[in-house]
Amino acid sequence: MRKIVFTIFISIFSSLGISEEFRPNTEGNREVLSSLQKAGSNLSKLHPVEHHFYCSTYDCLAFIAGTGKSLGYEIRNIGKGEHEGAEYFYGDLVKETLLSLEKIDQENVIMLKIAEDAGAEYDGWGTPVVR
Repeated sequence: MRKIVFTIFISIFSSLGISEEFRPNTEGNREVLSSLQKAGSNLSKLHPVEHHFYCSTYDCLAFIAGTGKSLGYEIRNIGKGEHEGAEYFYGDLVKETLLSLEKIDQENVIMLKIAEDAGAEYDGWGTPVVR
């Protein structure tokens, strides 16, 4: 079911031209994937990919969590911080993923759209080396 929802989500984004509006950081993604390989990561194995978000309100983070959950992601690393007197909230959407440039680029587009809908900042993705 999650795979169907994800496929529909991608199809809707593509048909709406969202891929034109939200462009993945393909060059940055390529560099991260190359660095992971150089560090010994086996890209043919599942990796826990974390997409990082910052919000000015808890409701914003709750929206991200709900949207992510409906797409098969878990919300992790939730917290609250303060910077120059302003309170902010942060969290990650995480899913085990086989890494490829195409897959990460697709996820970037989705995360950028989620961030815009939530009024959040998408701060990119990361994953540990998996041997």
